[in-house]
Amino acid sequence: MDAAVLANKALGQGQSEKAYESVIADTLYQQRMPVMRQVKYFSTVHNSIHETGIVDLEVDQQVIVELKAGYNTITDDHKIQAKRYLRSAEMKYEEKTLICGVILFTKEGGVKTWRMKTIEKNL
Repeated sequence: MDAAVLANKALGQGQSEKAYESVIADTLYQQRMPVMRQVKYFSTVHNSIHETGIVDLEVDQQVIVELKAGYNTITDDHKIQAKRYLRSAEMKYEEKTLICGVILFTKEGGVKTWRMKTIEKNL
């Protein structure tokens, strides 16, 4: 969240998701946090692998972030998209507790967030 606020302050309102994504990824990288951008996620259905989407940011194989810009609020569609990625991430990282979230850079220049996590894994 701190990286998103920093990106918002540095770039100001009205930027594209990609611009905010770049600043967030760079900020996390400078803090020595492993971050990947535009990660393809997959699900297995009937023994076939299907792409379920492209996640904006994956941080430390535990946090899945979907970025949005130019909306007034985080919509149910945004949450559904993040949840879809979380289901795919659970298949990819079966033994980890995961967090997914939506970060919205609003039309007015603010930052809003929504998040959820998987059930704690006791291994």
